[in-house]
Amino acid sequence: MADAVASTISIYAIVQDQKYVYAASTAVLAYDILLTLGREAQLFWTGRSTGATILYFTVRCTGLLVNILGFAQYIPTLNQELKSLAHGISRLCSCDAVTKAWAAMEALEYIPFAVFSGMRAFALTRRWTWGVLVFVLSLAPVAVNLADLIIYTFGATWPLIGCYKATLPMATNIHTLFLVLSRGGLVVADIILVIITLCTLRHGSVANVAMNSIRVRKRRSLSDIMLWNGVLYFVAITIMNSLQLFLNLGGTETNGVVGWLVAFAPPLNTILISRFLLDLQEAKSQDMRLDGDDTFLFTESAPVRTLTFARVFGSISSTLNPRWVTKGKNESEGGDSLGELSDFKFADA
Repeated sequence: MADAVASTISIYAIVQDQKYVYAASTAVLAYDILLTLGREAQLFWTGRSTGATILYFTVRCTGLLVNILGFAQYIPTLNQELKSLAHGISRLCSCDAVTKAWAAMEALEYIPFAVFSGMRAFALTRRWTWGVLVFVLSLAPVAVNLADLIIYTFGATWPLIGCYKATLPMATNIHTLFLVLSRGGLVVADIILVIITLCTLRHGSVANVAMNSIRVRKRRSLSDIMLWNGVLYFVAITIMNSLQLFLNLGGTETNGVVGWLVAFAPPLNTILISRFLLDLQEAKSQDMRLDGDDTFLFTESAPVRTLTFARVFGSISSTLNPRWVTKGKNESEGGDSLGELSDFKFADA
């Protein structure tokens, strides 16, 4: 009896910690949505829908839905209330169904992340090989989490706790394999992507791009965004994935630091990617307004690359064509030829 009480207390403590962590991560995500709502309305609510628009709203909505389902499973009277409804509805919305739906959404949430990573790799290299490789590696968490869901995960109702995500016993070697495949695939994909980014956009250092972003924040070129945001995304996500991998392999309990990382990693992914897309869309709009203008963002000559995002993902024709472009001589005395720095343009193909 004492063991049963102690077990219930332990599980209750774990669930309470999870609820607080998910509440905090949801608050951070909701706060970011409110902060960027004005830019979102200006950049994505008007005009023709493109692949970037679909990807943006998919990332936003999926992230929010995962957190909402995460809260739903902790309703203490979920099963009792549903039993008063029709039997079919009760079976559809049972604890086990809600838990598995949440776990499935957690797994599928990584698909738009993988799509965006693959698009970036293809746009930067103009080679399907790199785009597909990065996309497949980024899908590792989807495959692993779905396998874990099908084989090991189920929903269980506990007194005072509600619907709890439980798992069947898993062999240590299987757990390690799942962990390495899931986190390791993401880390390798991010490393490949940041190397591609740095090699392709090697016209300037990250530090120079950061200073340019501070000086002319409203007029960053698309190449600057691809470089600066790409490196920032790589550093943040790779640190979290690496910590989660090493702490798990080191035997750290999942209700501790690892549990916090698991809860905050997807919202952080959502925030970084959505802001990445907002910055790209904003730069595209500025390029359209400044087209033909003789105003220069920088006074250095540098290669110009054109980035084109196709409207439909299945027919992406993204290109990065290095070419030197110089304006005519300045009308002012001296007649220096000035070149635009990395003018990327989106095309609604």
